[in-house]
Amino acid sequence: MTRHYASVDALQVHYRQAGPERADSARPVIALHQSPNSSQVFVEFLSVLGKDRRAIAPDTPGFGASDRPPTRPDITDYASTMEGFARALELGAVDVIGYHTGGAIAIEWARQHPERIAHLMLVGVPAFTEEERARFREAPWPAPSPLDAAMLTREWEGSKGWQGPGQSDRSIERTFLAKINAGQTAWWGPDAVFRYPLLERLAEVDQPLTVIRAGDDLWEATERVRSVRPDAAYIDLPEYKFALFEIAPERLANLARSAFDTPPVPAPNASGDTP
Repeated sequence: MTRHYASVDALQVHYRQAGPERADSARPVIALHQSPNSSQVFVEFLSVLGKDRRAIAPDTPGFGASDRPPTRPDITDYASTMEGFARALELGAVDVIGYHTGGAIAIEWARQHPERIAHLMLVGVPAFTEEERARFREAPWPAPSPLDAAMLTREWEGSKGWQGPGQSDRSIERTFLAKINAGQTAWWGPDAVFRYPLLERLAEVDQPLTVIRAGDDLWEATERVRSVRPDAAYIDLPEYKFALFEIAPERLANLARSAFDTPPVPAPNASGDTP
């Protein structure tokens, strides 16, 4: 596992990387994290997936060790940065894994640059209803607040409250520190997701798609993907809550290999028939 920076427009984008860079290896995989968090969620996963392909996880601008954008971004802005990131690394076609917020970014990236994205794997899809969007607008999270003892206590207790089966206290600590590191603009990532018309945009994407539904807070939201992409491969993993990439990196890596290395089945056309 190595760590690097890439210059994308006026931003320095930090990323973690594992695996070979040979031209004859499997297609590179880019993993996009949820927010507020960072590429640290993929450390164990990259080490496993990187055994036979180049596996890369950038920090979304404003998170981890990447520069903060000068203004509040939309999902389209994050996706444009990811395309610039791929160009900076001189990558060709890639497979993309999007986890929660990263899934929305992956969808928009595939929509903007279909020639870049070969396959998509979405893990926990933030396909929110208008009612859910309204609740977020009333109480954005994480709310900007002074960095004091009360704030730290509140965020630590919140992080512990989401601790899932098999997730260690060290994992909670990593997530907590990533959240705190994002500072007063930690809410920008979730805000962008709640403003993004995910299902509408996903309906415009026709790359082969694998959807993994974990037993976390997006269990029901992820099921809504079926309404626009009935052709996708669906895998339910209710036994995992949060931190599944840390708890079960071998299983997730094998699922990724199976999805990305299998020739795609053509998606149905408007009549419902495969071409």
